[in-house]
Amino acid sequence: MKIGVFGGSIDTEEDITNKARKLGEEIAKTGNTIITGACKGIPLAAVEGAKAVGGYSIGFSGAYSREQHIAIMGTALELL
Repeated sequence: MKIGVFGGSIDTEEDITNKARKLGEEIAKTGNTIITGACKGIPLAAVEGAKAVGGYSIGFSGAYSREQHIAIMGTALELL
């Protein structure tokens, strides 16, 4: 199953970030894949949580290129 995790792409409070990481861990532990909009903030925290326990994620970026994604989001795409 693929589960979408979407939210603000801005920096969030530490407790919200920790909850998003925990959510990502739990999604991955059940064998599911996270789908995000490939942005910072809550979605990135969930992906980091999934990755920490060996999970997978799929990010859909609206950018036309890697360079445009970096310019918009301030971070590179990572192939996992």
